[in-house]
Formats: sequence, structure tokens, C-alpha cells
Amino acid sequence: VFHQADFFKLPYAAASFDVALLTDAMYSAIAGRASRHAWLQEVRRVVSPGGMIALSFIPDRYARTFLRRV
Repeated sequence: VFHQADFFKLPYAAASFDVALLTDAMYSAIAGRASRHAWLQEVRRVVSPGGMIALSFIPDRYARTFLRRV
């Protein structure tokens, strides 16, 4: 099932999920530290107490290296 929604107003009740997996592309789509913090708070809201939020990132230096190789 695919859902499209506002990053900052996820259409799910609090504690709807046990796990949230967030990739580097999602995190990079949100500019600014304050906006990212607000977004992560919203993700935290929909994850159940004791649940897990898994984040993955590509360090900036690897992204630049990859772009040079393409």
C-alpha cells in the first residue's frame, strides 16, 4: 500500500506503527535543522512506545564522490 502525505502531518493515529524505516532520500528532502526536527517529532508520534525508528544516511563526502564517478 502506498500513501502520499505531508511530512509534517502524517495521516496516522499516534502509536500506529512498531517500526519506521527512513532512508537518506527522505531526510534530505527536508531543508533546515528545525524542519528536520519537527519532522522527526511527527515520525516519533506515529511510532508506538518502545518501537524503533531506523534512519540511514549517506555521508556528504560519499555523495560527492559518487557524483564524480557518474
